[in-house]
Amino acid sequence: MRQPLRHLLVTLALLAAATRGPAALREPTYYGTPLSIWIARLKSTDVRTRKDAVEAIGEIGQRAPEVAPAAVLPALTAAFKDKYAEVRERVIAQLLGLRTPEKGAVVPLLIEALDDPSANVRADAALTLGELGPAAEKAVPKLAAMLKDKENVNHWYAARSLGRIGPGAAAAAPALAEALKDTVPVRRRATVALGLIGPDAKAAGPALVAVLKDPNEDIRFEAALALACIGNAAGRSILEGSTGHRATEGLVRLGPKQEPLRALKRDLYSDDLYVRDSAAETLARLGPEAKGAANALADCLKNETAHASFRLAASTALLRMGEHKDEAVAALIKLVRDDAKNNAEMRMSAIELLEQAGPDAKAAIPVLREAVKDRDALVWHAAARALRKIDPPKPAARP
Repeated sequence: MRQPLRHLLVTLALLAAATRGPAALREPTYYGTPLSIWIARLKSTDVRTRKDAVEAIGEIGQRAPEVAPAAVLPALTAAFKDKYAEVRERVIAQLLGLRTPEKGAVVPLLIEALDDPSANVRADAALTLGELGPAAEKAVPKLAAMLKDKENVNHWYAARSLGRIGPGAAAAAPALAEALKDTVPVRRRATVALGLIGPDAKAAGPALVAVLKDPNEDIRFEAALALACIGNAAGRSILEGSTGHRATEGLVRLGPKQEPLRALKRDLYSDDLYVRDSAAETLARLGPEAKGAANALADCLKNETAHASFRLAASTALLRMGEHKDEAVAALIKLVRDDAKNNAEMRMSAIELLEQAGPDAKAAIPVLREAVKDRDALVWHAAARALRKIDPPKPAARP
């Protein structure tokens, strides 16, 4: 047995000894198997066994945070040395949900993963760093370098994550400005990222002005919004002189919100299906910034004749706002059970939203159990994941 693994098992023994007592937790388990056994299985010669062990260790780290810093994170760090990329990918997948005292505790391992030989591992690491937001600021130099990754799709992942880190990613502004010459998806994401960084990205102003002539309408809009966000008055002027929900979305973000939000709320009641859907989708993108429209969205969901695509967008908006969660979950249940019977993609989208809602979506457990029998493999896989998130099996305590 190698020294790091022996050290982990000794640590677990000490933890178990320290927690003995009638009210204390013993070594946590996953499906009846103790953590120490799962850690030992990381040395199995079978790849599938090692992948399963990584998943089990990650699940224990989510449900038993008291062992995460001392045993789970070191075990996952050791597993990341695996020669098989699929095992390393499984490690990255477990890091986001790991409950450690400090949100940034997993950042060093994710930074290391940005240099992985596998393009998929690098992409997963970049995405996970973005989900950590400002806590991933130490990864900014590596993410900026990733904008020139040999796999073009990874440029998109890097730009997305830099935007999610926000003002702390200011050092990446020159690299993002250079990325404005990349492919359409990367140009758009780099433009968004510069806007999210804000005034500290002023140096990218000239590059963003050039993007106002981009042939892609969405990119031109994002450039105007980014210019406004970094303090360039021309950007706001463009938005104020434009029509449509995209311009309204930009004005809500810039503030004050009352007038543009009033226009979006009015459009939720439009007789035009497209206008209603577009207003709901815009509010979903705005999320917490559009909380002032939450009551109107909930009211519209009461309409039994509401179109399925509207229900999906309105529910997305409410969940992102953190408002009227019960109404949103009820609408998603109706989508999975009734409205989207002939649309597998929409069923899967609704199920994924229920998964994101987590324990707030307990009312959906019966319909998700039915969805596990769905004829579409993607749907039933999504339903199984959602059930694990909403109603996870509780780890048993070892006597």
